[in-house]
Amino acid sequence: MEIKENKLVNFYFKIFPEIIIHNHTYRLKHFVKEVSEEYCSKGGKIIDIGAGTCQYKNYFKNLQYFSQDIQNNQQESINYVGEFEILPSNRFNYVLCTQVLEHLKDPNAAFKNFHFCSRIPRDILARG
Repeated sequence: MEIKENKLVNFYFKIFPEIIIHNHTYRLKHFVKEVSEEYCSKGGKIIDIGAGTCQYKNYFKNLQYFSQDIQNNQQESINYVGEFEILPSNRFNYVLCTQVLEHLKDPNAAFKNFHFCSRIPRDILARG
């Protein structure tokens, strides 16, 4: 039965494009792409909060990209390993935060830390 289910799942993924199956993932990537197109030309530094595998790094090629997460990834590419409190003050022009806030006990405290580490507090780019 498991083999038939795998064949059915594979068939399903062939019929329907990623945009339909992974609508949330698609919208999130679209959001990051739009943000990067708007802000990359301005230059500066961006911190990706909860970066995980740093999947959005290539979107921000014209910015100095930094990453934060509570643990390092397999590539050991996380610049700041630990909670938000480890981030330096007034260091970044932009803060990118995707799929993080829903995991926090106090999202408001996270935004306070984002403002603390951002040079321009209005440029906090968040999406769940």
